[in-house]
Amino acid sequence: MTKPDPAALIEEAQRCVGSDQSRALELLRRARRHVDPQASTQLAQCWVTQAQVHWARRQFSQGLTAARRSLRLLQNAPSERAQALWIMAECQRGLGRYAGALDAWMACLEISMMSRQTELAAVACAGIGNYYQLIENTQHALNLRRQAYEFACQSKDPATIAKCAIALAGDYVRQHMSHQALPLLQVAQDLITPQMEPTWWAETLYYQGLHAFQNGNSQRAQRDLNEALTLARKADSPWVTVQCLKELARLHRNSGRYEAAVSDLQEAITIAHTFDTGYLLQSLYLVLCTSEEARGHFDAALAAHEAYHNTRMAYLKRLDEPGCRPSPNRLAQLQLRLEVIQARKENDLLQERQAAASQRAANQARLALRADLSPIERGGLEQELLRLDGQATSLLNVRLENLNEISEHYSFAIGDQVLSDLGRRLAIFARHKSCHAARYSTASFVLVVPAEQQHSVLEALVHELEELMGHMQGPAARICLRACRVHDPRTALRSVLKAPVLARLPSMNPLEQP
Repeated sequence: MTKPDPAALIEEAQRCVGSDQSRALELLRRARRHVDPQASTQLAQCWVTQAQVHWARRQFSQGLTAARRSLRLLQNAPSERAQALWIMAECQRGLGRYAGALDAWMACLEISMMSRQTELAAVACAGIGNYYQLIENTQHALNLRRQAYEFACQSKDPATIAKCAIALAGDYVRQHMSHQALPLLQVAQDLITPQMEPTWWAETLYYQGLHAFQNGNSQRAQRDLNEALTLARKADSPWVTVQCLKELARLHRNSGRYEAAVSDLQEAITIAHTFDTGYLLQSLYLVLCTSEEARGHFDAALAAHEAYHNTRMAYLKRLDEPGCRPSPNRLAQLQLRLEVIQARKENDLLQERQAAASQRAANQARLALRADLSPIERGGLEQELLRLDGQATSLLNVRLENLNEISEHYSFAIGDQVLSDLGRRLAIFARHKSCHAARYSTASFVLVVPAEQQHSVLEALVHELEELMGHMQGPAARICLRACRVHDPRTALRSVLKAPVLARLPSMNPLEQP
């Protein structure tokens, strides 16, 4: 019987996390039975995936245990360790242990930044933003969500971009900044489909409905919220379900349908009790209080207000429990670490911009060189030789011998500048002498002159080049001159490159042509 491949089992289990958690757990048990005891990273992947399954089932204690087991196996694997820290933070948050969650998110963020994993950096920033939203520090939460979206865009992962865009859009909608929220919701809807990611799609519809409600478009709001509610129920997404029910209740209350409003709120409160630690329940009881008061049931309104007060006090008390809320000193340390990470990110962006600016400058220099040398580019050189076929013609070759040395020792820009100066001077010289000049290769130029003028042109050229080199600031150029008679226009260019050296500048005088 063939032994199952643990890697294949783990991969299949990861695909089942969002759709069939029972099958995912069975696949992971089989994978652990067949994995090599020495393959610690593979075994850790089993535990990380199992933690994700428990988190999807809202079994946060089991998920936290599995995440801790994976961390013990991942001492030298930063990428997998960051993933384990992230799921550990999410399980801690689900249990209401915000101090532990914040520590795990910060560790995940630091590891992902050092290993350049912008996808995990994005979800870690979003997680830290969730904490500040829970403690009602909305501006700090918004700043962290912006950072998360920036990291997500750098990662170029569609799912991460969509998730962070939705979270940031939610903050904008809650703060009545819809002009910034709507483009983000559109980005998310362009990257996901309701079939592949029904929960996230429902969340985008919820925020669209909330935006319409804020702007007085009750009909559009009710349509979007009902559509989001239907999708959230199918996807078993309690958070989106509760939020949609709350906003629909507010719509019903405003339109005088108090019974429908109270019914929706009671259903939302029942669902919220299964997963919420008090943050959502507070707002639900407040809306229930105003709805009961609006329909004249003052005893029920008073009971709802008392429930809100009790929930609020219990929530704040829980935040003050040991291990739940970080101490002020710990928060200050975490804030300092966030500032260091932000400074590191800004430094990386600055270096990228400097590199891009240097590349643009190099490209502009190349374009400038091409423009400077355009009058003597090679085009037409072969045609000129064919036109003069049968006439006594000579070729002069001018080569900048140390172009590579200049470029490597100084810079490519300096090398290009020296080449550009030489090309411009040769173009002017050719016009004065009524001869044809062309660039033959990177650092080589050719002049076509009548054979009887070769000696005089060569002497004038040497004088011209010496004058040019005398005015050059910076690197010393070395120029080599060759010449040959044209016997066959088709081989003349190869012949001149093999011709004996007539002059080297500076330091040598031209030799007499035999």
